[in-house]
Amino acid sequence: MMKKLLLCFTMMAAITLFYPQTFCHAEDIWVEHWNEEGCDIYVMDDTIIQGPNDENISFKVAVKQIKDGKLANVVICNFVRWPDEPWRFRTSESEDIDFPPVVANDPVFGYCMQQLGWEYYLENGLSF
Repeated sequence: MMKKLLLCFTMMAAITLFYPQTFCHAEDIWVEHWNEEGCDIYVMDDTIIQGPNDENISFKVAVKQIKDGKLANVVICNFVRWPDEPWRFRTSESEDIDFPPVVANDPVFGYCMQQLGWEYYLENGLSF
């Protein structure tokens, strides 16, 4: 009985130690530092979600704002593109109804587009 218990324990330990753990891979990716606010911006890469809408292309992502090494805020960013228009965005903190255009080289937008494998181009300082 003791041999079986020891064998069972050894097998469980071996499985736990050597089983690949790639299935629970989530990272916060640093994308920018905001000097005015004194905070760093991180994309929570496991929260990038492609939108289901047929009349536009969209995705959303959670973004962390870290100040002095502590979590200051988490914002949900929604990015959307209607036909013949530039990409637009809105955050969970936006009070207005409008979606302002995404400006060229927005690091959150650029990182998410790269992760999604989507292409875009810049024209007149806007992302299309």
